Amino acid sequence: MVIALIEESFGRPLSGDEMAASVGLSKGAFHRAFKATFGLTPFRYLTRKRVEAAARLMLATNLNLGAIAADAGFYDQAHLCRQFRKVFGESPDRWRRRQRERCTGQRVSG
Repeated sequence: MVIALIEESFGRPLSGDEMAASVGLSKGAFHRAFKATFGLTPFRYLTRKRVEAAARLMLATNLNLGAIAADAGFYDQAHLCRQFRKVFGESPDRWRRRQRERCTGQRVSG
């Protein structure tokens, strides 16, 4: 139930209170249960899912990073870039170029 809420909420802020209420728990109990189940805090899980959504958009579209950041629920492009680097270890632009080069076998100018 809460996972569906998270996946439906990429384009808007999602509070811990809202997530906890969706499963009928207090915020503290929800936080502990979520971390025990998924190994991440709800906020980290949500951020990771947003980064993964952004990565899919980078591969499937030619949208600029600002538009992708907004579609994936980030505050702005800089926020996406910081979080993307934490998950993938490189900037979104570099990651996108590498993925496209891998698919085409040709160097992509950036």
